[in-house]
Amino acid sequence: MSFEVLSVLGVGLLLGFRHSFDPDHFIAVSTIATRTGNALKSAVSGIFWGSGHTLMLLMIGMPLVMMKTAVPPRLELIMECTVGVMLIVLGWTSIRTFRKQTEDKRGGSFEKPAQQLNLQSFFVGMVHGMAGSGALVLLTMSTLKDWTEAVLYILVFGCGTVGGMAFFALVIGLPFTFAGRFDRLRRTLGIGAGVASLLFGIFYIQDILLS
Repeated sequence: MSFEVLSVLGVGLLLGFRHSFDPDHFIAVSTIATRTGNALKSAVSGIFWGSGHTLMLLMIGMPLVMMKTAVPPRLELIMECTVGVMLIVLGWTSIRTFRKQTEDKRGGSFEKPAQQLNLQSFFVGMVHGMAGSGALVLLTMSTLKDWTEAVLYILVFGCGTVGGMAFFALVIGLPFTFAGRFDRLRRTLGIGAGVASLLFGIFYIQDILLS
């Protein structure tokens, strides 16, 4: 493998890390991370998001790269709108969860079963990967000519997104590690993340349809 290809892969890793911080990505994951209960579980949910994202990139990207074709514009529009709908649903779910806990006089934990949240995070990552596959495939085909190197690039890019989102989710989860001391902050962050996701989802769909 040439130095040029290795350099491209290195850039792909950094781009993947940066890609995980796109607004629609970190807003979606924040609605899940705020319900995990602590930083470690939050980071794991970020890893699941990145894994789902990478899996979908490979499932869609590999055939497209091998056939040297792109995602049809109409299909890409539908996939992008799906992300917006998902953000709205995630936001509403987060708001409802934290409001219910706030109104519950018995108190109780904000935590949800880890397996349930991890599966949800994995699915969210898959939806994001589906919507972002078109742009990545075009970038890959314009940079690398050999399909095996292109697939490797997608894998390396995916590793970057896994690392980036795990780091972000870890940071989001830190206040929840001290749950007993920061109940009000926890509620505020949870509801705030939900409102941000809901509003951004509406804006996201509007922006796509009007562009």
